[in-house]
Amino acid sequence: MVKALEGAGVGRPSTYAPTMRLLQERGYVLKSGRSLAPTPLGRLMVAYLTLFFPRYLDVKFTANVEDQLDEVSAGSLAWRQVLDGLHEPLQQDIAAAQRCSTTQVFELLEQKLEHLIFPPPQQQQQAAIAAEASAGAATLAASLLHPRVCPVCGGRLVLKPSSLTGGFIGCSKHSSLGCTFSRPLWPDAQEAALLSDEEEEVAKAAAGSSSGTVIGAAKLIGRHPDSGQPV
Repeated sequence: MVKALEGAGVGRPSTYAPTMRLLQERGYVLKSGRSLAPTPLGRLMVAYLTLFFPRYLDVKFTANVEDQLDEVSAGSLAWRQVLDGLHEPLQQDIAAAQRCSTTQVFELLEQKLEHLIFPPPQQQQQAAIAAEASAGAATLAASLLHPRVCPVCGGRLVLKPSSLTGGFIGCSKHSSLGCTFSRPLWPDAQEAALLSDEEEEVAKAAAGSSSGTVIGAAKLIGRHPDSGQPV
């Protein structure tokens, strides 16, 4: 990753280690040896930024800003000029994002991440699914064959917001029929291999409880003094 940043002209040697550490502390990536893999929370964050703040994910933008900051340090460019050029576009992007409701945001995130959070079954699973159906477990078989089908009531599974993990998968018939099925955005086999045994146990426990304190690298550290919401 450092080589990729260096090749793109992004970052400085003094910022590489703090950047990697921050990504892990925020729960956006998991580390195994020298490898990093995105967590579900990390995927949600990248998808959100791609939808609403794409210019800031462009490495050329970051490299250009860093060059300008070097000029500020050298005294050849006024810092106010740099900030003025960044502030107005940022405020416009923030205003545009704020015009979308939470429901609209998660509908867009769901569309962007559908291939990850609702992956189609592998071909080798098809025979097992057919066997489930013939054995009478029709709803379960349908949910295995069509990952958007709720395995409990046959409703449609959707991406919903979570104050602890960013999002989870729940049933669209929760309000109308009271279906309580839910599952975490938790992870594919590659990501699961990077979890420690302790993290796996916590994730499994939290998956069955709405009051879990830890899911993966997301940790409940307290409650907001004004809103009372978990932080």
